[in-house]
Amino acid sequence: MSNYYASRTTYEGTSAVRYYTGGKVFYRVGGSRSWRNNNPGNLRPSSITESCHQIGKEKTSKESAYFAIFESVEYGRKAHNKLLTSVYSGSTINDMVHKYAPKSDKNNPTKYVNYICEQTGLSKKATVGSLSASQLNSLEKAMSTYEGFKAGRVVHTNEKPILKN
Repeated sequence: MSNYYASRTTYEGTSAVRYYTGGKVFYRVGGSRSWRNNNPGNLRPSSITESCHQIGKEKTSKESAYFAIFESVEYGRKAHNKLLTSVYSGSTINDMVHKYAPKSDKNNPTKYVNYICEQTGLSKKATVGSLSASQLNSLEKAMSTYEGFKAGRVVHTNEKPILKN
């Protein structure tokens, strides 16, 4: 895995991420940032993301913070789950969202909380750590949808990877 990588780029003028994960180089083109990055929670790089196969990070020139890029969407989901069940385990849904997507990052946490509660039927006072596996899965799906996870297209190439030493 040490030679796996991903980086932000463009492909035929469209936002893309270039991946090498052991096979041929491929691109995830268009779609949402969270889809291109295999990062349904739009997570920032951290020790949690690094422990879940983060293979790159990206930001646009207009942004001050990076977003993690994962080897696969499954690893992105695993990192999101790990973050929720460790860092936010003792938080209510309301408190979690206000920390996870703060106003200072140009988010609307109140709208986000209301969306989650409408989609899942959960109370904003529910503690993340008290949720059943099914409820946690519903929470993660609602957050992924709110974060804008929309597919683009995958383009496979015959490009040779640039392997790191």
